[in-house]
Amino acid sequence: MANAELSFAREPSPTSDQKSELAVTLVLLALTAQRVLRVADKFDAWTPTLGACHENVRRWVESHSAHKAVRGWLDVSFLALPPARRFTAHSVVADEHGDLFDVTLGASDPGCTFIRHPGSDEDFFYYAFTPGEHTIEYVPPVQAIR
Repeated sequence: MANAELSFAREPSPTSDQKSELAVTLVLLALTAQRVLRVADKFDAWTPTLGACHENVRRWVESHSAHKAVRGWLDVSFLALPPARRFTAHSVVADEHGDLFDVTLGASDPGCTFIRHPGSDEDFFYYAFTPGEHTIEYVPPVQAIR
């Protein structure tokens, strides 16, 4: 993960237009988002670190070679004032069949839908690891609210 963090730091930061475009894309992708099985509390030998989904996924994938990290966004719009939409950077795991599961959240955590990041991992890492950038909010233009 350290190498990934270093590589995104050399890329230029997204412009405000690119961030707005990502927000609109996430709103559209939310229409087909899926619920991911939350399993963090299902394994006796697994203790995730709260608030560290990217690190938890890295640790999981290191010890389960057939699994891979999947980068994306949780739709946490219940935290936004309507009609705004809010998304937070999140990582989950894909098993050998491509089925997704969450090793950070457990059954009692909110069941938010997950949207795969529409860009590269490097693009995602910018948002995930830059302070203040891990949440994307979309507020529709005033003329769209009627």
